[in-house]
Amino acid sequence: MTAPGREIRTHNDARGSVLMSLEIPGFADLVEIGRGGMSTVYSARDIVLDRPVALKVLTAELAADPGFRARFKREWKLVASFDHPHIVPVYAAGQVADRMYLAMRLVPGLDLGRLVARDGPLGLGRTASLIGQVAAALNAAHAAGLVHRDVKPRNVLIERRGSGEHCWLSDFGITKEVGGAETATMTGGLLLTAHYASPEQVRGGRLDARTDVYALGCLVFKCLTGSAPFVRDSEAGVLAAHLVDLPEPVTRFRPELSQSVDYVVSRALAKDPAGRYPTAGALAVALRQSAEEFAAAQTLVLRDRRPAERPPAPRPPTLAEVLPSQSSPCPERFGHRPAHSLRTPGDRPRLPAVLGAGRLDDG
Repeated sequence: MTAPGREIRTHNDARGSVLMSLEIPGFADLVEIGRGGMSTVYSARDIVLDRPVALKVLTAELAADPGFRARFKREWKLVASFDHPHIVPVYAAGQVADRMYLAMRLVPGLDLGRLVARDGPLGLGRTASLIGQVAAALNAAHAAGLVHRDVKPRNVLIERRGSGEHCWLSDFGITKEVGGAETATMTGGLLLTAHYASPEQVRGGRLDARTDVYALGCLVFKCLTGSAPFVRDSEAGVLAAHLVDLPEPVTRFRPELSQSVDYVVSRALAKDPAGRYPTAGALAVALRQSAEEFAAAQTLVLRDRRPAERPPAPRPPTLAEVLPSQSSPCPERFGHRPAHSLRTPGDRPRLPAVLGAGRLDDG
């Protein structure tokens, strides 16, 4: 019997790969489905309720930090109280040995990063729809006094529902309280994701809702171009770019889009939080307006490209319109000749025989 909290290895012969698993009381059938700098995610089965769950197990380094441990316990309880359609619900949390974990809803489907990798850059309308759902989740968190602080493609889960796509925002268990501060040296690459970190996170400044607005702007750039806004040779280069470099215009990669999209992204990625959209919802509204204007413009272009319609062919005249009416009092007046005038010489009426037999007398 494996001790609780101890990692064990299981082999999958079908793929020939080695999966890391973990034994946690109350959960069975743990299989690793994802791994990052801060945690490992397992699919599992809740033994008591007999339902599938996702177990996010934080690294031992984070669990060893007393300050992080206290904040984690306080904030996961607040997140568990959320009842929002775009926030992954938290079922339970706890600590086993030197590991802390969260049990959450297991969302079928892809995360946003894998979706873009599969489909390539997304359409503007589709991007506006997905970002709008993430923004709604962030607005709810901000209203409760939390800053997510790690908005990135991996934390946006996409569930297919009929012909639509439903977004879930996850990883609220490692959020920051509004106004909290952290330093880049403190993270060591663990508590922030370089490609989606705001300048104030890199500097170790105070965080608020506009920190998540910045990351949401990075998501917009990722959806529309297939890449993060700042790609450099090293993590240090990426962090430096967040501080001093301006993002490339989206239209450089998608010339068919309008410059209004460039404005939305550039404002969301303003270095100074005061220059950004005040809320995630405001960013989503601006992006949706750009998408609607673009769709309307495309409709006009398609209409102008259609061939001009030919005028209808003239209607042939009816027989009644061609032939005169028999009741017409004066057909000659209207250019018609009486029927008897149309007779041929052969149809000329015969003269009486008496007239035809003698000669006419000139005297």
